Amino acid sequence: MSKLVLAIVATLAFAGAAVLPAEATTTFVRSTVERIDLSKQTITFQARDGQTWTLRVENPDLLKKDSLAKGDQVTIEVNPNDEVKTILKLSQPHEPDRAETK
Repeated sequence: MSKLVLAIVATLAFAGAAVLPAEATTTFVRSTVERIDLSKQTITFQARDGQTWTLRVENPDLLKKDSLAKGDQVTIEVNPNDEVKTILKLSQPHEPDRAETK
């Protein structure tokens, strides 16, 4: 009987752990970099809806990767603590050269 109770308790504990909610994140798709402040470890960007955000980054190395600069198009993922978790630099739109337009 005690083995059965122990098995039920273990099963319920495992099942309870399985339903814990995942951390929610917010994603800003196709945002434009306005400013990068390495000393404050922040990035300022304009979202597609026109709002400007200045947020601290989780990891300062995010600001150095991919040679981020003002005007870059990025997708930014923000953690529940309002810190930037990931920055994905989007490829710049292809501009046709003169040979392609003729």
